[in-house]
Amino acid sequence: MTTWVYYPHGFGDVVMLTAALREWFYNHGPCDLVVQQPIVDSKMLDACPYVNNLFGLPQELYKQSPVNYVVDPTYLENICRNMLPQKDLAFIWHQSPMTGESKILENFRLMGLRVTNPQTEVFSTPADRAKAKELIRKWVGGKPYGFIQAEARTSMSLPAEFAREWLRKRCGISEIIEVGTTYNPKEVPFGVQVELVRFAAEVIVPDSCFLHVAAALNRPIELVFAPKGASNWDHVRPQHPVEIRHLILSQELPKP
Repeated sequence: MTTWVYYPHGFGDVVMLTAALREWFYNHGPCDLVVQQPIVDSKMLDACPYVNNLFGLPQELYKQSPVNYVVDPTYLENICRNMLPQKDLAFIWHQSPMTGESKILENFRLMGLRVTNPQTEVFSTPADRAKAKELIRKWVGGKPYGFIQAEARTSMSLPAEFAREWLRKRCGISEIIEVGTTYNPKEVPFGVQVELVRFAAEVIVPDSCFLHVAAALNRPIELVFAPKGASNWDHVRPQHPVEIRHLILSQELPKP
């Protein structure tokens, strides 16, 4: 019987899953994975050696809250089991951050794995790297630039002008590539976006997908905006060493 891992979470969460996927691969071989359809569409796992079959669950089947979170895990698990009969299904549903458990470590536990290496990964190809270099030349003329993600879930969004001013005053960088402003993330392959983060001189992000991309790349992060506080940060922070120069854990922003 084939084991499918069902992971009904967002892009950043999928990056956090990669450490457990790698451990599964070392113990059992490539994993069959069920994710939200936009994850499949983004091609973010196309170059991942740890995933064999990838199945996208259509978004219209989700019960969603106003902040786009799936509300009822039992409902989703039943849908998935009905769509994948004769499959052994490992269903991963993250608990509240109030439990204090890291999502990365929770993935290992819920998949029945021992934590040997919590380093996360992102995946790209030489073609992604070449395309990223082409876009960098087009957008900033090949100059050193700051990579900014300002917009995130409403409670996590970072004022874009604050990030730009921070880069100008503290880092001496005026060229910016900003997710959602410089480009539409739905129109640029995920692997290309990974390379845009890799090549950036500095990175400023909220608690969101690109925080986890930068961490997986083992690159320094100039600033992380995580306004939900220390307990939530412990739930989502990288579990391997990452240089984060400035960490903001409240809605109150310092002066750039």
